[in-house]
Amino acid sequence: MEFTKENIAETVAKIVEEHADAEVISLGNNPKTPTYISHHKDQSLVNVTEEIDRALDKFQPARRSGTDHLHEIDSLIEWTNRFKGSNSVLFCNAEQPSLTCITNYHGEGAATPEGRDPLANHCDHRGVYKFPHSEEWKAWSDFSGKWKSPGEFGEFIEDRSADFYDPTPYLANGTGQEEAQEWEKKLADVAARLSGRFATYRRLLELSRGLEIHESQTAKLKRNPDTGEGQIFFEATQAGQDGGKIEIPNLALIAIPVFENGAAYTLPVRLAYRPNGGDVKFRLTLHDADKARRDAIREGAEKAKEATALPLFYGTN
Repeated sequence: MEFTKENIAETVAKIVEEHADAEVISLGNNPKTPTYISHHKDQSLVNVTEEIDRALDKFQPARRSGTDHLHEIDSLIEWTNRFKGSNSVLFCNAEQPSLTCITNYHGEGAATPEGRDPLANHCDHRGVYKFPHSEEWKAWSDFSGKWKSPGEFGEFIEDRSADFYDPTPYLANGTGQEEAQEWEKKLADVAARLSGRFATYRRLLELSRGLEIHESQTAKLKRNPDTGEGQIFFEATQAGQDGGKIEIPNLALIAIPVFENGAAYTLPVRLAYRPNGGDVKFRLTLHDADKARRDAIREGAEKAKEATALPLFYGTN
């Protein structure tokens, strides 16, 4: 059934008919004030506010409410700018990455100690954006911290070739210190703390392919305490085989977005290895991944704050 103004009039007329000897009493034009019917016979009052509100809501809602889910942060910004008011705010949840705009949040100021608080609001008209992790971040997070065979390690290195970022001359050998940027200096500090050096992708690829060549040979490991890097010595196990030696770096760099459509973050990756019988196992671990994730969330939240000119709170509501 389609509700029109005539339907609402019929509803009101029905109420009046049921109370033919009554008088409608309204306490003002404010929609928050109730409406009564006064019976002349017994001088009773009947509150008909809910019945009238239900009839009016069929034609048009009394106020905005509900939650809209946005798939891009720019869409949340546009949604917010469309519906925001003087009491609108933003909430950023860093634990379960999301950004929420509440258009009808409580007004600013202290609560009223007695009676109805004029600053209180329903806080139920919302737009929500959940930060979606990028495919690159998912792939690295799934691989990070797990011991893998040489074959699995090599396959991952080649599959993720586009993610690797070769170190700058300053990060590779310390040259150009005067021109080094702040992010380079921070990464150099990381390498110093971890007693390592950043390897190029080519060197990692050579490691991967060298492991394939010697996969049937017995491996022995040796570590250089000065650089943190290691060596794998392969012993010939069959007549006609040649042994060999492979240098193992302990750090690499990748540049990947944390979230879809986000900026790429340069992250150190730690490379570890351990003996596994006559074989060797490898492990790649994202260094300080949580910090990169927090930084990416904050970057998105601050972008929304600037674009909407709304207060931003870190937390949940």
